[in-house]
Amino acid sequence: MEKLLILLLFYFSITFSIIGYGNIFSLILNRKYSIGEKGLNGILLLIIISYLTNFFSPHSLSHNLFIISIGLLNFFYYLFQDFRDNLKKLKIVFIVFLILFIGLLMYKNHDDFYYYHFSYT
Repeated sequence: MEKLLILLLFYFSITFSIIGYGNIFSLILNRKYSIGEKGLNGILLLIIISYLTNFFSPHSLSHNLFIISIGLLNFFYYLFQDFRDNLKKLKIVFIVFLILFIGLLMYKNHDDFYYYHFSYT
């Protein structure tokens, strides 16, 4: 049960971090995007950041925590801009990703998931 809660915590923190990077992307382009478009733009921006930083430093735990923290801080900045409207959108995102998380749990992961794969997310 403990590992499941940790997995759920990391799952949602990474999801909200991606939305935070989508907010950074929309601020750079000075355009308004929906929360779904911000998620896709956040993935695009994180891929670009990943390719660029891979040349200069290895992706370690501290590097990943730094990247996720920046995204989470920007997500909370985005959340508190228009709190009531963004909270409604966030409830929908939370429900959709909770259903996806339950779907992920229905399928058996590799036995070494927590040793090799989970630590790199």
